[in-house]
Amino acid sequence: MEYRVYDLAAFKRRASTPLYRFPSLYRTQAWCLYGDLLYQNEGSAYGPANPSPGNSWWNVYDISTGQMIERRFNATALGLSHRETESITVRRTPDGPQLVFGFATQEPGPRRMALYGITDTTDGTGDHVPWTTLDYNTAVYTPNSGNYVPQYRQVGNRIDLHLRLSRTDKAPWTNGEKVLTLPPHIRPNRTQGMVGQTTGSGVSGSLTVRWEVLTDGSLHLYDPRGLTGWVGLDVSYFTS
Repeated sequence: MEYRVYDLAAFKRRASTPLYRFPSLYRTQAWCLYGDLLYQNEGSAYGPANPSPGNSWWNVYDISTGQMIERRFNATALGLSHRETESITVRRTPDGPQLVFGFATQEPGPRRMALYGITDTTDGTGDHVPWTTLDYNTAVYTPNSGNYVPQYRQVGNRIDLHLRLSRTDKAPWTNGEKVLTLPPHIRPNRTQGMVGQTTGSGVSGSLTVRWEVLTDGSLHLYDPRGLTGWVGLDVSYFTS
């Protein structure tokens, strides 16, 4: 089996060329798409060939590359007498995205569904939320060091950004320059303004610069001074 991701508007016009296609590496029971990530639920019911703790797994793919970036055993509700891996989705909540998944269960009478939600990574502390690298044009921009590669992390509806970049050609930064585009799942529902930093070398006036992130995910730098040093961000914005 393989996954195929389509543009919805084009698909409704019967233009059936997928944006992405890649193989499913494991048995597919259910799946959902969230931003550039595809979450796959894998597993079957308890039985003689599959006793507790069972074979329920989560697999996470990057749709742009088709690579599986995480595979994790699902140890939820191991005590169910009938535990058949079924549904999965990402549910939007006021506190951020919540991974929701389910098992078909057996009680006296009809089969039932038990649903569970994971919000451990959106509890507001952010301490255990990993940083994720952002795509940018490496031919145009270079980070000051490995510590300043563009990254983000999501804590509820708050997005933390971290970067420090210079132009590889040493040319001045243009006012309104688009530096990179954020992935769909961390784009704000309205334009967000932010204050960043610039190098002190040869800069007259303030050592701060203005940034904006737009609803299409584009991240823009605004400064009319023709800066030639690095510019940076260590800020947060809100998706809603």
